[in-house]
Amino acid sequence: MSKRFFRKNLTKKSENKIYVERKKTTLALNESSISTISLLSDFEKEKILNARIEKYPTSDFITPFLTSLKEYCKVNSEQQILIANGIDELLYFLFIAINEKNAKCIVNVPAYPDYKNYGESVGLSFIEIPLIENFDSNVEYNIDIKRLVKKGKRKDVKAIIFTNPNNPTGTLFPLADIIYVMQKLKDKLIIIDEAYIEFCLDKTMIPLLNEFENLVILRTFSKGFLSPGLRLGYLVSNEHITSQLKKVFPVFPVSQISIEIGKLLLQNKDEISKVRQQIIDNRQDIYEKLREYREKGYISKVYKSNTNFLLFSFKAEERMKECYDFLLKNEVSVRNVSSKYLKNSLRVTATNDKETAIFLNTINEFFNGHNNE
Repeated sequence: MSKRFFRKNLTKKSENKIYVERKKTTLALNESSISTISLLSDFEKEKILNARIEKYPTSDFITPFLTSLKEYCKVNSEQQILIANGIDELLYFLFIAINEKNAKCIVNVPAYPDYKNYGESVGLSFIEIPLIENFDSNVEYNIDIKRLVKKGKRKDVKAIIFTNPNNPTGTLFPLADIIYVMQKLKDKLIIIDEAYIEFCLDKTMIPLLNEFENLVILRTFSKGFLSPGLRLGYLVSNEHITSQLKKVFPVFPVSQISIEIGKLLLQNKDEISKVRQQIIDNRQDIYEKLREYREKGYISKVYKSNTNFLLFSFKAEERMKECYDFLLKNEVSVRNVSSKYLKNSLRVTATNDKETAIFLNTINEFFNGHNNE
């Protein structure tokens, strides 16, 4: 009965939700295994307790945080940056801003599934362009540039989204490929989701903002700053784009506590980078072990990663499900990211030494205890 109140395409859409089981060792959500608050001094923790939650976060409070972000990103002006409750909310605002009748967005797949979920929530349609597998190269997936540019020239296409590094594959796409797309599609918005960029910070596209007026970059404190529960993200572009987007952003985009913690995390970026390096080291340990399993024929593929996770695949769906269920039964949760574009695949988060050892020991039990034909 209530369906009559809403858009027809909304009533047909499924609910936005996540299907993840939390276990003693949850390696399914690319979260951190430590609280970044624990890295702060007592004086800094006191600042959080004294955050001015009795006041609205007006520009007097937001501007100092934007200044810190400007310095971190090495851009020219605070006006180039917008903040929100994570990249997810930034996506909503972007999709609202570009949406009009029959508007479409291009996304390379496999990719973060909530691009489509959130875009369809506001009425956008999507064109999915599969990535090209190339396992004989250092880059295991390539952008189908020819097809993307051809589709991108359509009048109804408003934007193209790249996740770089990509989720769930971990692939870092060649910068030259994305630049080529931006050059060929100058009248389309090019959205680069750099959620995992702190794991390969020298590959950010922020230095190209002065060169390409159609470039929008999304960043977050969830991955590289180890704080997904903070729900703090930011968008970086040129002032012409941000001035238009401000028309759909709320006046008070994030909380006073988020602003205060964000400033403190930026001040402690060097300490956080040490933890990040430990994650990278553990990611490499997992990769090397999974490579051994691939050589033994236990799994079919293990993907190189530029993020805080690793992707690995099985030849048979039944075998993948057996492994997934065995890990769950032993209180280890990983993510089943299988789709029509990515067959029989699991994704595991790299965290600290303890959780890495738990995962490796548990999956070793699975392979040693089962027939591995």
